[in-house]
Amino acid sequence: EIAAKSEFLPLLPDRFQDFPILLSESVGIIPSFRAVFERLLPGREPIYLKNKLSYKVNQLVWLDTPNNLPLNVFGDNRLEAAFFHISTASIKYLQRQLLAATPDRTTKGDYPERLFMHRKAGRRGYNDAEATDCLDNHGFRAVAMEDLTFDEQIRTIRNADFIAGPTGAAW
Repeated sequence: EIAAKSEFLPLLPDRFQDFPILLSESVGIIPSFRAVFERLLPGREPIYLKNKLSYKVNQLVWLDTPNNLPLNVFGDNRLEAAFFHISTASIKYLQRQLLAATPDRTTKGDYPERLFMHRKAGRRGYNDAEATDCLDNHGFRAVAMEDLTFDEQIRTIRNADFIAGPTGAAW
């Protein structure tokens, strides 16, 4: 969520430019999340907030997100296209910033042209084996993105012509 908002931080009045960024503690723990923060907001001070705690903040600037992406659906609930809004400008901003900040942007390595971003067993309860078999028959290669460094994730996605995968934060 902070990635898309990072585009608007430089537009804030000067008096807010030194405010630290409040983030879930998971951003500091998950290497790819931390890499996104460090690349999009170099030099900005993060404050990692522990889950299930309340915090009192004296001054807060809230930026709304330019995108609406419901990530998890449970029970009999179903997603509909109308539930999603993805700003093309936001995606282009993130693409420009992250590609520019990724070292060794050359296309070295064995990257799949057809990428299936699957999740490791136990991460989510969905038909991964069935999806992998089906997509394998169409030339897709299954890759567990959580096994790759952030730079490898960028290069893998950058070199793919087609990308498939389940909904969720791994996207």
